[in-house]
Amino acid sequence: MRYQVTAQHLAHIFPELTLKHERLLNQLNLDLGHLQLLRDGYQAWDSQDQRFWLLLLALVDAVNQGSLCLDLNHPTVNHHLQTIGLTQGLALATTQDWQQFKLNQQPVIKFEQGCLYFTKYWQLETQLQLALKRLLRQYTGVRFTAVQVATAAQQVTGELSFEQIEDKQVLAIVVSLLQPFSIISGGPGTGKTTIMSSVLRGLMLLGYEAKDVCLAAPTGRAANRMTESLHEVLSHRIKVPAVTDAELISIEATTIHRLLGARAQWRGFQYGEHNPLDCKVLVVDEVSMVDVALMRQLLQAIPLGCRVILLGDQFQLPSVDSGAVLADLMPPVGSTGEYSSDMWQKLEVALTPFNCKAELMAELNTIESAFMLTDHVTVLDVSKRNQKDIAELSESVRLGDSDAMFKQLSLASIDTNGQVAGDMAAWNWVEQIGVYWLPTQTDNQAWQETYLQWIQWHYFKSAIQFKSIITELNDFDQSSLTTYHNQLDQLFAVINSNRILTLVNDTLVGSLHINAQIAEMMKQRLAVTGSENRFHGSVIMLGQNSPSLGLFNGDVAILLAANNGQLRAVLPNKSGYRSHSIHVLPRFTSAYAITVHKSQGSEFNHVLMPLPEDEQHRLLSREIIYTGLTRAKQSVGIYAQRSTLETAVKRQTTRYSGLRFWYNQEH
Repeated sequence: MRYQVTAQHLAHIFPELTLKHERLLNQLNLDLGHLQLLRDGYQAWDSQDQRFWLLLLALVDAVNQGSLCLDLNHPTVNHHLQTIGLTQGLALATTQDWQQFKLNQQPVIKFEQGCLYFTKYWQLETQLQLALKRLLRQYTGVRFTAVQVATAAQQVTGELSFEQIEDKQVLAIVVSLLQPFSIISGGPGTGKTTIMSSVLRGLMLLGYEAKDVCLAAPTGRAANRMTESLHEVLSHRIKVPAVTDAELISIEATTIHRLLGARAQWRGFQYGEHNPLDCKVLVVDEVSMVDVALMRQLLQAIPLGCRVILLGDQFQLPSVDSGAVLADLMPPVGSTGEYSSDMWQKLEVALTPFNCKAELMAELNTIESAFMLTDHVTVLDVSKRNQKDIAELSESVRLGDSDAMFKQLSLASIDTNGQVAGDMAAWNWVEQIGVYWLPTQTDNQAWQETYLQWIQWHYFKSAIQFKSIITELNDFDQSSLTTYHNQLDQLFAVINSNRILTLVNDTLVGSLHINAQIAEMMKQRLAVTGSENRFHGSVIMLGQNSPSLGLFNGDVAILLAANNGQLRAVLPNKSGYRSHSIHVLPRFTSAYAITVHKSQGSEFNHVLMPLPEDEQHRLLSREIIYTGLTRAKQSVGIYAQRSTLETAVKRQTTRYSGLRFWYNQEH
């Protein structure tokens, strides 16, 4: 829990300084933990320079915004410093002897190449960069010739049941087979799962075995989704499955923490720099969600003979904790498609079997001096999952083009009863539009009626069997769950088809309030009783992991009344469905509305996304809007004031770091 910082705190910590306390609190994101560190420094260090302490307060703000450092080279940072009364920040930092500022005989601050750090974050950054350089330069495993890669890539892509595979997908597969370390970035529907399965199948052809492979993701839900997606391709998208496909299907993705053997009681890991993992191929999905500390630990734990494939979407929300590692790993704008002359020659051979070779090679350029990650990154830009209008809208948001966004959005009106275009059935018409904008209503009751009508349309009108199946499953036989698979399939088809995605938990547009109102409505519609979200037919999401039960934060289940009088949580698994007594579940909430952060790695046919009214809300950014939009496949509605939505799309989240993967040339 973060306690509220007050003007009195600042006055107490810096008693001799004439700081404008209230103004600083309004402009900086400060926390007591870092302020107590500065308090100790203020008492121990010989400095009464007010500008010095303003600089360190700005560093605290930067860290609390997710940055690893205060980048004094950046114009935006210097403009922000001016708003708190500090000019010439770089000159000030350059003149300091930062080594003298110690606590417990350890340096607290590090200044390097114009970036000011707390030592902890400088060490994480440095160790991450060294670990990556080690994997790139000292790989000891098998490398394949371009001819071998061409043969394997041609076979695995030819065995896909798709009518056509995109050119960039072919390039990503070939690069990942040529390079022991590769990064693939792309939005939903750009084919990352197809590429992952094809690369793994290619590696099997080239001599690897399924037991050599580890799959990992940042969260339990993301790991489950990774497993499900891989199983879907291998089970249903291969023309003639091989024996090795069945072996690959047996692989279960795990969380990065479990892979590394996280030890909560010691706040450490079993695997790391001095005790590497036992794997020859590691694939990590949803890398945008991985913070700098976890990525450092993971890279240090990877053995030198292991091939690595990192997957993610660089434009999604960054990690909850510090850093934006995937964004740092990506090439600067305008540098995609640049390869060393050696790699270009290998690609020319490896792409020979493909009709797209000439077009692809024409788009690739050679550079004389390669950077650390040159030849290792592929950016995908063609999405086939989202409805066309959603893909175009998401692209406008990604580019920060609010004018184009509003031209693409269809305006939908809401009456005082929360009805769209006259009645509930009109939701069908609205959602056929694909993307629509619902302007914020001054009447809060109208908003409540809007989302209640939206949920009722999806649960009871467009899916008329939901209530009858819930009634049928009342008093179900928990010992014969397999007999209910057909009904459960229909229920989860409804549940997984729609979601309200919020930016916040609190307020009238937050998930907690919305879920509470929907739960009461659902009890009335289903004609059941129960307290809060504990009732027959309640849709819930787990909020904690329970590894012993195989349950993970983000898992969605439905509560059903069993024949022993208990509510049981029923949720899908690899072989069908399983159930657990409500009494053994970890913490859970209703799942009709979830935050955009929780939705990462998921997809829904229909999404409704309400935004906070406060235009200055710290969570409003183009990244969170983009992430919410790209969860939707068929329709997405945004409930917001025009000015709020415009502000969000124009505000880009920037997390500063000193990571320089694309600026230090490798000779």
